Amino acid sequence: MADKDEKISEAFLDRLADRVIEQLSNKFDELDISLDYIAALLSGESAIGIGAGQRAAGRLHRSGVYSDTKKEIK
Repeated sequence: MADKDEKISEAFLDRLADRVIEQLSNKFDELDISLDYIAALLSGESAIGIGAGQRAAGRLHRSGVYSDTKKEIK
């Protein structure tokens, strides 16, 4: 076992960590897009509008209306 542990370099671990972070980042992006579609169904706003609002105003972006009552969110 000591021989295998000695062969693992810092550069290898850095590359491995970079690959894992990239894969996780891609999955989070996919999840975020899926959640935008769910939010669009629930709010009546388009998924594109929700994504754009979040990019402009952050994750706490709200559309300002409920789709069923058209009342402002306060």
